[in-house]
Amino acid sequence: MDGTERKQLTFRLLKTSEILLQLRGKESCEISEIKESNLIVDINFEVVPKKDQSIISLSITVIFLYNDHIKPDPVSLLAYTNVFDFWIKNFDDIVEAKNGGCEIESYAVIVFLGIAISTTRGILIEKCSNSDLKGLIMPVIDPADIYNKKMAMQQNKLGE
Repeated sequence: MDGTERKQLTFRLLKTSEILLQLRGKESCEISEIKESNLIVDINFEVVPKKDQSIISLSITVIFLYNDHIKPDPVSLLAYTNVFDFWIKNFDDIVEAKNGGCEIESYAVIVFLGIAISTTRGILIEKCSNSDLKGLIMPVIDPADIYNKKMAMQQNKLGE
């Protein structure tokens, strides 16, 4: 798939499945005040095509770390993993069998990643609303940046 022609995506979000939610309070992390400048947000994702069902399953993990520059290592405030299953009407237009696996058009992954990130952001705002992480800054993140960073990391690993 050379990505020169983008096919229209016709899909439906079938379901989301919460896999992991870990919220740690400020006190358990020995933090009196959370400063935005000390927050580190790490987002990772995995995409699994299920050709027999015309489904793309996207797993997203978000971790909020806090680095007060006093302790030797950042402390995990929040970890969350959710899986999104998208049914794709025109699955064969965006997924191609290649080298014993499947290749998915990058623009399609970025669209699904954007949906997953935005939905996860809303879920986390709600989950944190009754904890001492209420008001935690949930940044707006460009899914293309996350995708491109992951692809660059994979290329670096192949080059090693």
